[in-house]
Amino acid sequence: MSKDNTVLIVHVGKLNAAQSSLRRNYDWKIVPIRQFMKKIKSKKLQNFDYIFIDEAQNLSIKNINSLVNYFEMRPTRLFLIGATSSNTKKNIDNDYSFLTIG
Repeated sequence: MSKDNTVLIVHVGKLNAAQSSLRRNYDWKIVPIRQFMKKIKSKKLQNFDYIFIDEAQNLSIKNINSLVNYFEMRPTRLFLIGATSSNTKKNIDNDYSFLTIG
């Protein structure tokens, strides 16, 4: 990535205080999943070079299918980041998986 690349971070769930602070104080582009999916469904999502979806293990199959359909023919690189264990307390070993679409 370079300074010229546009990046969006999508959080599966509501934004917390730290994420809101990053948006407010540093102009980070961070949105909750509901807002992101509404923009995809209405085809009004602005173009980004990279999109990172945090907590992707909580996405529904319907959302995953929508993401695949929307991004498979676009130049955006989409990264799904999430814990592989459904029990996050057991996730001490940083057991994360990464998936890219596009």
